Amino acid sequence: TAGGLNPHAVDASIKLGARMVWMPTISAQHHIDFFGGSHFGRSMVAKRPLRTASSGISIVDEQGELVPEVREILGLIAEADICLSTGHLSPREIALLTREARRAGVRKLLVTHPDLDLSWITVAEQKALAAEGAFLEKDLITMMPAWQSLSLEGMAKSIRDVGPQHCVLGTDFGQLHHPPPAEGLRMFIQMLLERGITADELRTMAATNPARLLGLA
Repeated sequence: TAGGLNPHAVDASIKLGARMVWMPTISAQHHIDFFGGSHFGRSMVAKRPLRTASSGISIVDEQGELVPEVREILGLIAEADICLSTGHLSPREIALLTREARRAGVRKLLVTHPDLDLSWITVAEQKALAAEGAFLEKDLITMMPAWQSLSLEGMAKSIRDVGPQHCVLGTDFGQLHHPPPAEGLRMFIQMLLERGITADELRTMAATNPARLLGLA
């Protein structure tokens, strides 16, 4: 709706006070390849036929290099010192974007739900991204019945392996078949407490790190 990879939309958003810019989500080519369209699986398509995109947005060209628009967007994000989030890009695109964002001077970067099947990034790869300065978004949605990408035990282990100092806690909720986001976060925190993640670690992931990424620290 903003014209794809649109530096003008990013510039306008920054001037209006935006604190985070997302790469494409349901319009990303990787998302469309994974789900077969700009939706989240056959159980979630529109109730009446609607035209959906058959091709999506990629941040790389045929040679595997970042397209010029992305480089321009990275420059805008770096200059404003706001956060870049990876959206629903492929793991290969995310790795490239992370490296190029750092080279462009982007200081705040969040990898969107790396534990979701759509975006699946191994713990070893997550640790490598963290070593480059990225934060990893740990979301309750990955464990919910509609997704079942990761168990609670797997989630707790991944947080320990990556390190709470590199993680951000969230829900990715807002869908009709999930609780309200605030209640979801309460549930998530309680479940992680019961799996041995400490209160201090949870505060780091749910408050300190998000505040840093949003410039609220």
